[in-house]
Amino acid sequence: MNELQMISAALEESPSERTTAEGRARLLAEIADPGRATAPARRRRFSLPRWGLGLGLAGVTAAAVAVAVAVSGTTPADPPPGKQSATDLSARAVLLAAAERAESIPVAQGRYWHVKRMYAISLRVGPERNPYTMERLNIEETWTDRKGRSWTGHREVGARPKTPADAEAWKRDGSPTRWDLGPADTVQGGRSYLYGTPRPGTVVAMDPPHGFYLYDGLISFEELRRLPADPKRLSARLLDAGRGGDLTGFGRDVVLAGALANLLAGVPVTPEVRAAAFRALAALPSARGLGAVKDPQGRPGVGIGIAQGGLTLRMIVDPRTSFILSSTAAEARRARPGVSGKERETAFLEVGWTDTKPGVPALP
Repeated sequence: MNELQMISAALEESPSERTTAEGRARLLAEIADPGRATAPARRRRFSLPRWGLGLGLAGVTAAAVAVAVAVSGTTPADPPPGKQSATDLSARAVLLAAAERAESIPVAQGRYWHVKRMYAISLRVGPERNPYTMERLNIEETWTDRKGRSWTGHREVGARPKTPADAEAWKRDGSPTRWDLGPADTVQGGRSYLYGTPRPGTVVAMDPPHGFYLYDGLISFEELRRLPADPKRLSARLLDAGRGGDLTGFGRDVVLAGALANLLAGVPVTPEVRAAAFRALAALPSARGLGAVKDPQGRPGVGIGIAQGGLTLRMIVDPRTSFILSSTAAEARRARPGVSGKERETAFLEVGWTDTKPGVPALP
């Protein structure tokens, strides 16, 4: 059964050419509200965000961190007998629906390509007999103009217990608001601290001009506009861009998926190229649908996961808008000798072209 037949089964439609577009629109509506019959949805026009890095996964280039949020959504009701729910559809069907929506995006206007994202990094703290996990929350905003000039803003929101059990352990520890994490793993050195309260923010201009990230390198706005809109050629272009990276122990699917997601969530490519990226993701044999979920901000979407070579890549996609809502990068604790497990969750809060000048990020 191909993706159009699966969509038709979910919507009780036949996969004729005339009804395909309406069927996909209804599929997207059901993804947003499982179990509820809806009229054909209008296409929204949208632009996607930039994918951030910083996980520090040894031996993996920038592309391989396009992973998603741990599944935290609610479980939809079972569909009526004989009807296939939208949440049962394959990753391929969802990604192809997102590709169709991506093609409706107009050429956006604005002075800066702006992305606002919130990171959540899990850290184990506390005494040996009462350890608990805190999530360090950070806001990052980037502004990049068409000449490649860039500005970056940072703001530490504060840390919070990850689970109710962690909250109880934190209270038993006296509800501290500052933790010494030991020597900092940065070029600046010193010690690293975790804070439970917001910190002052900063905004800096990147010098020399920063440009746009594509895979593990920088690319100009003009080069972005010339990327191929064919899924196979686009995949080959991305893999060729990262040939210098150390990919030992990681499969082709996970590397390519990360590169494609980095493109979708990171740079202002044309609608046709974004659609090609979704179609290239849909062609990956290891892509799996994770059902209807919600991201950390409570926004509904569909989970897509890929796991290979010790990395888990999952993303929450809203096929109605072709927007990547959130992502989590996770590495198995013993994926390779000497490498410990790491995880970082990212929620994309604001994305698109803007005329608003760069400034210190506001607290959410």
